[in-house]
Amino acid sequence: MRAPQTIRVARTGPRTNRPRRRGRSSERSIAVVRPVPHRGVPVAAAVWASGDDEEPSAGGGRPVYVLGVHTSADGGDAAVSRASERAARLAVAQHNAAPKRSYDLKVKVLPDRGDADTARKVALEFTADRSVVAVLGPVAEIPMRTAAGVYGEAGLTHVSSSTGQQDYFVTSPKTSFQTGAPHLALGTWIAFHALATKQLAPAGVVIDRAGGSIIQDQGTPLVTAWRDKLGAEVIPRVVAEETDDGPKAVRELLAAGVGDFVYLGTLDATVRTARELAAADFTGPRWMQHQLYGSDFPRLAGDAGEGWYVVTSAVDSSTLTTKQAKDFTAAWRKRYGGVPEPYATEAYDSVRMMLAEFARTVPAGVRKRPVRADLAERLAKAKYAGIARTYTFGEYHQYDNTGDGWTDQTFVHEVRGGRFRQLGSLGDLSRAGQARS
Repeated sequence: MRAPQTIRVARTGPRTNRPRRRGRSSERSIAVVRPVPHRGVPVAAAVWASGDDEEPSAGGGRPVYVLGVHTSADGGDAAVSRASERAARLAVAQHNAAPKRSYDLKVKVLPDRGDADTARKVALEFTADRSVVAVLGPVAEIPMRTAAGVYGEAGLTHVSSSTGQQDYFVTSPKTSFQTGAPHLALGTWIAFHALATKQLAPAGVVIDRAGGSIIQDQGTPLVTAWRDKLGAEVIPRVVAEETDDGPKAVRELLAAGVGDFVYLGTLDATVRTARELAAADFTGPRWMQHQLYGSDFPRLAGDAGEGWYVVTSAVDSSTLTTKQAKDFTAAWRKRYGGVPEPYATEAYDSVRMMLAEFARTVPAGVRKRPVRADLAERLAKAKYAGIARTYTFGEYHQYDNTGDGWTDQTFVHEVRGGRFRQLGSLGDLSRAGQARS
């Protein structure tokens, strides 16, 4: 059995081929949203749903503060950017619908192009605007790496709900926060899913470096966990960047007789692998890398994609039965015409958490402005009960959790009937397996 090969790459792989943005609706409707009994901004009984534009009502003499949304115009991150913007607009609309609010909120959206230079420009524009009190984003790793330092220097609090590399604390130790699960953890949880569902077998793992450093973050701990923690055989294969050796790696692993298969790579390469495995009549469990959740994989792979798993911290809130999840899904459906997209729930939770803590920094006098640094101090100590998980931050402002919390707040989706369908949390699946045994 070969030991895993260490990969060192500088760039991160983008999300690819996510659904395109639909046109904005000109219709106005009412979405019923009830108050949520946990730490958060007040929610009115009725919230105006007006496409993607929600302005605070005129009059009242209330101050107006701005929530920034740092998105990306890069095609690979368009869908998560859209989900983040929509989540922010819904949360702000709910705040502005509260009749006894002491201030209004507005949303300001600025996109980068997925690179360091434009990410820095976006962050500088947000920090220069003194009406901006907090920022959701950036949505991608490369912009996050640059923008975090800019936000840190200006003392402007920002929360990224969709990045998973956790060394940004070095350049921004006070004001940068992450609510997304780390890539390292999600790689390990693939192994736990195999164990919990009694699908553990000798595994072939392809680590395709064309997917960037995110793939390394998932691949190395996955191989280690499969081999050292679970005591099962694993055969890793590393595909060098700018080569087309993926099919060769797949053939080698099939020839070795593996029973489980994990392909960590780009969307196109994963689709090709699905077709190759189907052509070889491989029917064992198959996993893809977590950022392909919500991608075009089901459509592109067709029948060959059926049965593939993805393990991620992103929840499909429309499948949950709690009142909080039902209210959120109903409000989203009324406002946007469908169920919340992948990564929308986590973005919404992140905004609500920021706004809840921001409310506690606003001075009583209408002419006094809140101090930017106060929000970061409060957020570092916050504990927020979101729709599908509880948010707290570790020493380096990363999403933190306990062992039980990780399993109950990490979700498995399977491609069925041409789309991703949530099977449940890892905890749900583990308990179901124990009940059957």
